Amino acid sequence: MAEGREVYRSDKGVPRMPWLAVQFSLAGDNSCYSELHRGIMMQAIRFSDQFDWPRKVVNVHGHRQFYFAELAELVLDADRYKEEFTKYPELGAWCLNIPEDHWRASMSARYAMLKNHYDGWLNHALGMIRRWMREDERPAA
Repeated sequence: MAEGREVYRSDKGVPRMPWLAVQFSLAGDNSCYSELHRGIMMQAIRFSDQFDWPRKVVNVHGHRQFYFAELAELVLDADRYKEEFTKYPELGAWCLNIPEDHWRASMSARYAMLKNHYDGWLNHALGMIRRWMREDERPAA
């Protein structure tokens, strides 16, 4: 199966990445961090191919660096520390070690696309969980 499409709970049909996103985001389960990070990073690579993102960016020291792993980490950090990332939007540039003007010009849009994809995983799993809860609340026939 394609990355992110594996069924985590075969009885309920929850895709693996959405389930891990809920476990991490809502349950605070850090044991799924590595696999979730890898899934987000793979999505960044897919977006890179689809939207012709460069594979490297210039950091604050003028050196070219790969950034997909750090961008995936940023998505998870922003989820974990929502209040701080809302209060200090420049944290994205700092976490990626890139100039703030580069963050604002292009990298923040790439981050937003990846964060929206992650949020889609969350919403997908939450929608399924809500349906289960409604089914469980129905009176027995």
